[in-house]
Amino acid sequence: MNKHFSFYLGLLLLTSFCLGVIVIYSQPVNLDEGNYLYAARLLFSGQKPYQDFFFDKLPLLLVILGLPQKFIASGIFPARWYSFCYHFATLILLIYLGYRLGGRRAALICGLFFGTRVFTVIGGVLTSTYPSSLFFFTLSLFFLFSKFTPQKR
Repeated sequence: MNKHFSFYLGLLLLTSFCLGVIVIYSQPVNLDEGNYLYAARLLFSGQKPYQDFFFDKLPLLLVILGLPQKFIASGIFPARWYSFCYHFATLILLIYLGYRLGGRRAALICGLFFGTRVFTVIGGVLTSTYPSSLFFFTLSLFFLFSKFTPQKR
């Protein structure tokens, strides 16, 4: 396991990336995706959520979805790429946390469960508030355990 860790990790990341790209272009458009993107567009046009239009999530998530739409490119497929970037960054953080807390095997198992489970990849690619929320939650775990020194077993 130790001498093949880099190979398995690279294969895991490549598989997860390929699954994400397939989902980006093959999944039909979900109604929620349009709602989130339209609400982000309304926010950046100067309207206030909860007063000028209905939105049932936290407004910070609209800013997270709206910034790339405003400054880079807008549309369903660019938004799915933004969500996939959050999903992939979350995968990398989870692999690191698994490695930090449980070693190489734990890192691969953690990455395997998160990065190749089709339902998780679909949820991480479709434009919604979940990929960014999960990323920031995982980032908080990363900072929580960054000073943690595991004991030798």
